[in-house]
Amino acid sequence: MLSRMNNFLLAHASGRVLLLCLVATIVSFVIMAFVITPAFTEATDGLNPLDLNFGLTAEQVYAELPSYTDRSKTLYLWFAIVDYIYPFANSFFFVLLWCWIFNKRANRFFGILTAKGILLVPFLFALVDWSENVGFLIVVFTYPVEYPDVANAAGMLKSSKRFFLMANVGLTLVFTAVATVQWWRQRK
Repeated sequence: MLSRMNNFLLAHASGRVLLLCLVATIVSFVIMAFVITPAFTEATDGLNPLDLNFGLTAEQVYAELPSYTDRSKTLYLWFAIVDYIYPFANSFFFVLLWCWIFNKRANRFFGILTAKGILLVPFLFALVDWSENVGFLIVVFTYPVEYPDVANAAGMLKSSKRFFLMANVGLTLVFTAVATVQWWRQRK
């Protein structure tokens, strides 16, 4: 199954599909940051959606929730919907970028990594983000009932999300360096 998935991804890693994923990533981010967030902030007297706060604890989450109106909850739901698209588009962009690099400079190193499942790594970011979203949705839409463990877990997932995104970026830089060195050697 992993082999079939790898073959499918490698076969469809064109510049056009890569660009489409990049556009979907950027558009979903822009919608969250510049359309929904300002409206949400206005509806909650200056608060950002929970997903945009770092180092959240259950106490902080439940201190903010009394400021949530019906309008802000609706906006939060829209934010969450777009925040399910963003991590998928972002992860798929990295997967396709890696496939594109691997296709352009096929070598044993890239072949081994692909066979070992490296193309699944970018989706860890999406899984963490989606799990965080579920936690915050539970907390927001069940309030005034409180689930402090869920709020703390969502806050922890929020904090760890950066690690997974930076891992994707770091690996992309490594793959680009390997491909560049290979290109340079072949050019000589």
